[in-house]
Amino acid sequence: MDCKSVMGPVTRVLNSGDTAETAINAMAETHDRLIPVVGEDGGYVGMVSAERLMHRLVPRAVTLMRKARCMGFLRERPDELRARLESLNATRLADLLDTKAAAVGEDDALIAAMTLIGEGQAEVPVLDVAGRVAGIISFDGLLKFLEESNGNGNGAGPAAS
Repeated sequence: MDCKSVMGPVTRVLNSGDTAETAINAMAETHDRLIPVVGEDGGYVGMVSAERLMHRLVPRAVTLMRKARCMGFLRERPDELRARLESLNATRLADLLDTKAAAVGEDDALIAAMTLIGEGQAEVPVLDVAGRVAGIISFDGLLKFLEESNGNGNGAGPAAS
């Protein structure tokens, strides 16, 4: 089975020149935690994640003490958080990308995407022959595909992820 048979639709694709504010608004609208990002030529360049955006909202001193679990003594004022959000909002996605987020091709074997998901990548972009994002494969999407196929391997079409 190939990735094209199982991929679901992409809710949103962003451009590397877009700002974090655009990504935050898109995530709020679509409820996606990961969004594929393309370059000026429309080719896939990486993913932007809610985790990476949240990391930028955490005070720098805390990120340096990452291993420390007892941070209950720290207090945050709304104006401090707002200031970091305003700063983050202006950041270009090119500076926030997870460029290690792998993608698969439409004709690649499904096992390639399954392996990436098994290694911790929540969603795997599926690229067409031109390198553009054609769809997405997730664990939920794979389960939906299997449910729709009734175990006969003939799904009713791409599974939404």
